[in-house]
Amino acid sequence: MYFGVVLNLGFDLALVAGWGPFEPMGANGVAWATTGSRTILILAFGWAVIAFTPALKPAPKGPDEEVRRQFSVGVGTAISNVVEWGGFNFTYIIATWISLQVNTVYGYATQMMGLAFMAFLGIGTATSVRVAESYGRGDRKGVNEAARLGVVATISVGVILGIIVYLARGPISELLVNPAAMMDGVLLAPALAALLVTVAVAIIFDGLQATCSMALRAQEVIWVPSIIHIGSFFVILIPAAYFFGITLQRGAQGMIEAACLSVLVAGLSQLALLEWKTARHKV
Repeated sequence: MYFGVVLNLGFDLALVAGWGPFEPMGANGVAWATTGSRTILILAFGWAVIAFTPALKPAPKGPDEEVRRQFSVGVGTAISNVVEWGGFNFTYIIATWISLQVNTVYGYATQMMGLAFMAFLGIGTATSVRVAESYGRGDRKGVNEAARLGVVATISVGVILGIIVYLARGPISELLVNPAAMMDGVLLAPALAALLVTVAVAIIFDGLQATCSMALRAQEVIWVPSIIHIGSFFVILIPAAYFFGITLQRGAQGMIEAACLSVLVAGLSQLALLEWKTARHKV
């Protein structure tokens, strides 16, 4: 993955900035750089799977229900990802209905949420593995401890990242946007910095919903987390973004408040479900 980051940077410098023998391609260069680096990454990972795992080697017949169980977890996770990213993508359309300036600063703000989210994907994955190991052994105490450790780690990292974003909101905004850049008569960097205050809060709950849903699926609770995601990112996020941003005329601030509300509902709901499952139900 680190190799892929370096590779993508090299492609960007060559195709976007026009380093070396290449002509600057602008946005088209970004698309080609991403496509090229991702293609090379998937080929490298495919080789690693073949070389380091028994992926293509004969194996004993698995349990009769294994295919169904594995696909149910995969489909449930896919639905959650589709509704979360799909819901946020639709809010970009709503932001554009307001103005290009709103869409720009709102888009940058949600990208900061996405950047922080990568840390929670790591915590959530580790949590799900440890929960699944204990769940498979029938170790109820191990399930509880692994799930709650994941929650505590998520909240701790979320608070740290939130404080960093809040305190460094000025430099972060000027790193992402030219301090002199202006659109529709509004300086973009200060407008973005104002949104990062809300982002600092949203980060915690965004991580919480990810870790808790992964810990639930590790205990074969598949569909309720997906229903929570549908409710949070379709039923709440999209109408709230329209209401706060357009009806109340709060612009980008209203849009990011809608995003914060949706991840807050998702995070607290998934946490309540996880606690109910791990603390009240026998493995």
